[in-house]
Amino acid sequence: MRMDSERKVTAAGEPLIEFRGVDKFFDKPEEGRYQVVGDLNIKVRENEFLVLFGPGQCGKSTILNLIAGFEMPSSGHVLCMGKDITGPGPDRGMVFQNTALFPWLTVMGNVEYGPKVRGIKKEERRQRAQHYIDLVGLQGFENSFPVKLSGGMQQRVGIARAFVSSPKVIFADEPTGNLDSRTSKQVLYRMLEMSKTSHVTFVMVTHEPELAECADRIVTILDGKICSNVVQDEETKKKNRDALFADLNGDLDIGGEAAKEQK
Repeated sequence: MRMDSERKVTAAGEPLIEFRGVDKFFDKPEEGRYQVVGDLNIKVRENEFLVLFGPGQCGKSTILNLIAGFEMPSSGHVLCMGKDITGPGPDRGMVFQNTALFPWLTVMGNVEYGPKVRGIKKEERRQRAQHYIDLVGLQGFENSFPVKLSGGMQQRVGIARAFVSSPKVIFADEPTGNLDSRTSKQVLYRMLEMSKTSHVTFVMVTHEPELAECADRIVTILDGKICSNVVQDEETKKKNRDALFADLNGDLDIGGEAAKEQK
């Protein structure tokens, strides 16, 4: 079973993701053509935790969609490992705000879906899926359908699904937006730990300052343009993370006791 070992390595100094002079326009019937992203230049390094921070409707999610390959730039280039991104791919995993799980599939069915459509044999993809189901603490829920899960548990399925294809980078678009404060912190902690142990680059969109302050680098977006690009030193980052997770009192399982009681 291939997991972390199958990832390609970028050349020394080469960014994993790069925006080169990217513009993105959309057309509205009544308003005509309008710009969402303007002259964007960003480099994302391997194993970096980067946050795109800013208010709603500022272009953050569009930037994430360009990296994921859901949208194409109107001009400029979006590169992954030096090659133009032309669409979604298994080298990039996505965690959505609304989880976007298939309601007709079980937890196992949702997590193994990506490897299945890529033609990976059943035994191998089930082993992969089980590995990440275990990592997010959903042992015993493999045959449960999403409707039977809490919001935090559904987000755990989404995290496992994003990691199962051994991507180089994970993108998360407001992954805690529909969750309560405690569960939000548990979800972020889980993604940080899995990204670290799996050596995966993590790019997250958020408008919440306390979540943004946990990142290695905070890129603030306003009106589709970068207004600040701040690298946090290790001491500041650790202080921010300790403060954010302090009130969990060691309860780092997403859903806490409520999730355990459903088993």
